[in-house]
Amino acid sequence: MGEQLSYGGGSPILFQHLFWFFGHPEVYIVALPAFGIVSDLISTHARRNIFGYRMMVWAIVGIGVLSFVVWAHHMYVSGMNPYFGFFFATTTLIIAVPTAIKVYNWVLTLWRGDIHFNPPMLFAPGFIVTFVNGGLSGLFLGNVVVDVPLSDTMFVVAHFHMVMGVAPIPVIFGAIYHWYPKVTGRMLGDAMAKFHFWVTFSGAYLIFFPMHYLGLMGLPRRYFETEGIMIMPESGHSLNAFISIMAFIVGFCAVGLRVQPDLEPAPRQAVRPQSSAGHDAGMADAHHPAAAWQLGRSPAQCLSLGL
Repeated sequence: MGEQLSYGGGSPILFQHLFWFFGHPEVYIVALPAFGIVSDLISTHARRNIFGYRMMVWAIVGIGVLSFVVWAHHMYVSGMNPYFGFFFATTTLIIAVPTAIKVYNWVLTLWRGDIHFNPPMLFAPGFIVTFVNGGLSGLFLGNVVVDVPLSDTMFVVAHFHMVMGVAPIPVIFGAIYHWYPKVTGRMLGDAMAKFHFWVTFSGAYLIFFPMHYLGLMGLPRRYFETEGIMIMPESGHSLNAFISIMAFIVGFCAVGLRVQPDLEPAPRQAVRPQSSAGHDAGMADAHHPAAAWQLGRSPAQCLSLGL
């Protein structure tokens, strides 16, 4: 690797390699479970078997393997050998192939599906859109000639947060709205859940999407000389903390506690034969009130099924 150049507070390049060899596969510890949850949400609420199931499994395996050979695309400006840069730029672009396969299969699962846009089904496409938008900026940063001028700008912040900080969040919310009625037998408020989705989705884009343009204009992601610079007055910190606490309390009361009464169990029905495809076995039972919402019915219709 040549001489041990120093970067970032005197840390040798070797230490950076060790850090990013850990740090980049760690990203997929968050992403891969989200991929599996989204596949289940889309398959259930589009009433279709997941398209290309075997291909989806192999795509996850490929992403997991390739995630260990792309770490140094974080280090193009650290004094790394140019041949290393070429190798890691190539592997970074290759890992986009299995990722694109998963996106195509999700979209093809939705194609001509019986889609019901209940809250879980809103969060699932919201994840796909956000993940694709963030991933496209990753294709730019994977190329050395583009990454070098964009390194340490707000463009990198926007890419990272769109892929890692924002995209998995709709998956978590969608999973809660999907499985909470099945686990507890109580319904979350449908109207407030949709309001929750649109505020979260639009808010994330209003925050992070403009950062791409700020980065292209050269705005750095951090300033090291901040002594004597008043970014926010002291009163602003107190007001910001108060607003954050009140927003959490209001959101928790509006969404987390607005549940329907306990649902009565449905009368026992004759066991119907399961589909030979095997997917119907994982579908929610349409005659159970808590599961009926999972098939697109309103809470009122769910309650009527239990009477």
